[in-house]
Amino acid sequence: MKAEIWAGDEIVEVDGRRIQGMDTEEVSKLLKGQAGSQVKAITQRLGMEPVMHELVREEIKIPDVPYKGMVDAAGEVGYIKLNSFTQTAGQEVRNALKELKEQGAKKMILDLRGNGGGLLREAVNIVNLFVPKNELVVETKGKIPEWDKTYKTLSEPVDATIPLVVLVDGNSASASEIVSGAFRPGSCGRHRGAVLWQGPGATNTRPLLQQQAESDRGQVLHPQRPLHPEVGLRPTR
Repeated sequence: MKAEIWAGDEIVEVDGRRIQGMDTEEVSKLLKGQAGSQVKAITQRLGMEPVMHELVREEIKIPDVPYKGMVDAAGEVGYIKLNSFTQTAGQEVRNALKELKEQGAKKMILDLRGNGGGLLREAVNIVNLFVPKNELVVETKGKIPEWDKTYKTLSEPVDATIPLVVLVDGNSASASEIVSGAFRPGSCGRHRGAVLWQGPGATNTRPLLQQQAESDRGQVLHPQRPLHPEVGLRPTR
């Protein structure tokens, strides 16, 4: 740790304010601030005297892919956990996929459980890792034709034939649903046999892909149509 603060150390004081009796949110507000600014904190380790730290705040980037690795003894099944869809999600998944293939992965698991979504463009980029160039992934339809937009894969895939399982649950939403829906049979030009596995926390009555919903801006459509407004897309498992 840069500041020599370790898990288990107790924060006693922040910028001269004793935090005893404060909840986590209140303490968090005291510690957070503009990147480059300073904050003073006193911590105490069990059995030791309190220590003053002069800390410089930094911007924290939480990775979209917090974990990747092999999940079988033979080292043939790769696993990628994707937590969000920020502007680096596509590149992080690409890097993870390439690394696992170099390690010998012949099958892949993409875990979208608990992923509430993010940038639509990054969802398309991730689909493109497994789907050939120029395939339709999703469309947006506006109230006026000028707002209509089509999102297609723009590059050649990393691997268009590797067996793929996509894990989803009741908290897989938005961009996660776009990615999941793209791998259903009859969707994009590849992975017509990909398996969508719906885990604990989801039920068979919950749509996998958000339904076509009217709004002030329009609606989002998946190329696998027709969608049933009351159902959406269902998982294959």
